[in-house]
Amino acid sequence: MFRVSKQAYYQRIKSNQKRNSKHQIILDLVLKIRKIHPRAGVRKLMEYLQGDLLLQKIKLGRDELFTLLRNHGLLVKKTKRFHITTDSKHFFFKSPNLLKGTAITHAEKALVTDITYIKTDEGHAYLALATDPY
Repeated sequence: MFRVSKQAYYQRIKSNQKRNSKHQIILDLVLKIRKIHPRAGVRKLMEYLQGDLLLQKIKLGRDELFTLLRNHGLLVKKTKRFHITTDSKHFFFKSPNLLKGTAITHAEKALVTDITYIKTDEGHAYLALATDPY
């Protein structure tokens, strides 16, 4: 019916068990290393794991380790390269929008303000602006 011999069926089960036990050993070693070096990537992990893998007689390539870590959610997340400067969902007092629905017909009737983040070579700075919406 399945066109697979009994021998092939049981060999597949045995090879899957071996692979799963090998992967569990590798994951345990990676978690041990990540306690010391939490931001270590796959290439660094390969360097750190070489000695332990030789002792366990496990052959493992970088791509296989990468796939294993990705499947188990153990890859290092990339950090954001920007700052979040607006938090509109805070629980502090929020001033109401007094200009909503107001027709601005001439200059100097209202002022609007904003604050923004500017990245500089020395770090970061904030720029506060006040302008006439007319």
